[in-house]
Amino acid sequence: MSANSSIICGPQVVVYINGKPFAQVSSIDYNIASPYRVITGIDTLLPLDTAPQSLSCTGTMNLYMIRGQGGIEGEGMAATWDAATRGKYFSILVLDRATSSILFETRKNRALSQQWRLASKSIVSGTVQFTGLFYSNNTVSPA
Repeated sequence: MSANSSIICGPQVVVYINGKPFAQVSSIDYNIASPYRVITGIDTLLPLDTAPQSLSCTGTMNLYMIRGQGGIEGEGMAATWDAATRGKYFSILVLDRATSSILFETRKNRALSQQWRLASKSIVSGTVQFTGLFYSNNTVSPA
């Protein structure tokens, strides 16, 4: 691969959570859905048009557990169990290190679930599923 390649590699990416670098992220996957519903008419079998539905952004982050970090609650991504009704939003920003350009950004995220794997002779790792209200993928900044 040449030095001038436009393909972005994993090590060139930095993930920020709530404005702070978050080194525990081993990977991040996100899905931006822009669904459309088919509009049908009376006395015809053919669709007439399509209508946009609610936009959504969901994703998964794979993490490494850091000693003393406090999980996603310690990073402000979720409320602790005793404050679950006062849940928190968090932001995600993914930057290209080489150009400092935004690859993906989402704001007003909620952690939907977290799952952790504790296996002997292995790295403690976990998965956090999230949903966000506002997102951008290097085109326009979220609201």
